[in-house]
Amino acid sequence: MKVICINSDHKPNDFPSSKWIKKDQEYTVVKVLNMAIQGGQGLVLEEIDMTGCEPYVCFGAWRFRPLHETPEKVTENEFELEQQD
Repeated sequence: MKVICINSDHKPNDFPSSKWIKKDQEYTVVKVLNMAIQGGQGLVLEEIDMTGCEPYVCFGAWRFRPLHETPEKVTENEFELEQQD
């Protein structure tokens, strides 16, 4: 699924700037996760290697919207979660 970043504000201080998302940039979602600490859904993006970003493993889904839609904010369950084993 293709998404577009609508909010790249408030990068955590310990997150590498070179790997942070950019507003208005298109990304490809490869996995959707539940974020245990922050709550809500998180997106793993094909374009960003999260190696070295620990403890971060994904980006909040609220920072993106599907490319085919126009609202500025996605709903909580906009993305399908991957089945957890």
